[in-house]
Amino acid sequence: MTPKLLSETPSEIGSDRATSLVPPGYKGRCAVIASGDGRIVAVLPSVEEACRVARYAIQPDGGYGSVWVEPTTEPATSSSLESWL
Repeated sequence: MTPKLLSETPSEIGSDRATSLVPPGYKGRCAVIASGDGRIVAVLPSVEEACRVARYAIQPDGGYGSVWVEPTTEPATSSSLESWL
């Protein structure tokens, strides 16, 4: 599986990246994971919502630095970006 870049912050604010490790066609829960410590930031019910959270998490207001999205069997912790916020 080739990682897919979802978003990247400008170098002036750290060049943090949100990356997807989700295989094409996957439909299911996904975890957003902080690259720095491997901690789960959130588990979302869909790839789309997990990618939204990942894009926000790398921003200064998100505060997580680089993150990646991957499939998981863990239960969802949030239903959407809005509920995660």
